[in-house]
Amino acid sequence: MGTMDANTVEYKLLQVLQERYQQDQGTQGRSLNARSCLLTFNGPWGVLDSVERRDANKDVDDLAAQLRHNEEVSTLWKDAVQFAQWQALELGATCWASCLDFSSQTWANESKCRLHLHVYLASTTQRLRTRREELVTFRGSRAAKSHMTGLAALASRGRNRVSDAGDFYVQAEQIGQVHSAGSRAPFIGYVVSPEWVTNLLYTRKITPSSARSLFARCIRQAQRNLQNLRVVETAAQEEALQDLIKSTQHALRCQEHKQKESVGCARMVDALRSIAPSLQVPGVGWEVSSRQEHICRFSARVGEDLSG
Repeated sequence: MGTMDANTVEYKLLQVLQERYQQDQGTQGRSLNARSCLLTFNGPWGVLDSVERRDANKDVDDLAAQLRHNEEVSTLWKDAVQFAQWQALELGATCWASCLDFSSQTWANESKCRLHLHVYLASTTQRLRTRREELVTFRGSRAAKSHMTGLAALASRGRNRVSDAGDFYVQAEQIGQVHSAGSRAPFIGYVVSPEWVTNLLYTRKITPSSARSLFARCIRQAQRNLQNLRVVETAAQEEALQDLIKSTQHALRCQEHKQKESVGCARMVDALRSIAPSLQVPGVGWEVSSRQEHICRFSARVGEDLSG
């Protein structure tokens, strides 16, 4: 094979292909290339200082309801929806869904309200490809790809069903969810499988109350699913009862230990009273004199006995 001339079209084309290959190698892992993806955004914009630590005893549902009426959160959510719609348009996605959640674990452990954004994008006609940073960056925070529970099992059932499952995963009323929206509504834009509800319930992403409402709307095998849900609720109630019993027993043991310590202290005070009636102990109606004073009194008493 002869050498290529630098001016030939083939040579120039080879150069372009080599440059693109080098760019791909240099930016490997930073691009988006998939038929569907769930992007998660975290950043300083998600930390709400307006929610004070004195509200840390609030229930998760109460906190979510409070955040829905928060002006700062409303502005954040408006920007998030516009961002998701722009992403779908630029990437050629056939559907999109987004939700704004807060971390219930961070709230419970640190009494901090930290919001994060999920954006789900999917296409049934083409792959979503981009290397543009602005398409995967929200308010200065770059996206991280997340895993959606239960979607892998649906991969063999067609791309449309995987897309539907992703939509539902983001829009279902999960614990800690503040807002959600999408290009298609569950039960209206697509059929919801009861398996998706079961996955969310077993991974404790939704409450039994939410699962009951979703199972009833699924229609297919609704009666059996509701019966299974009652079994799950009964098991959860028994687990909660066992936890309550254990915590009560622990509290009683602590109280019993404190009572034993109190009895021991009382016996010690009685013993001190019998040994030194003039000794005055704080906390039991007496005042303690200095050690030197007691020594002087003892020495004087001994001297009186000797002189007598």
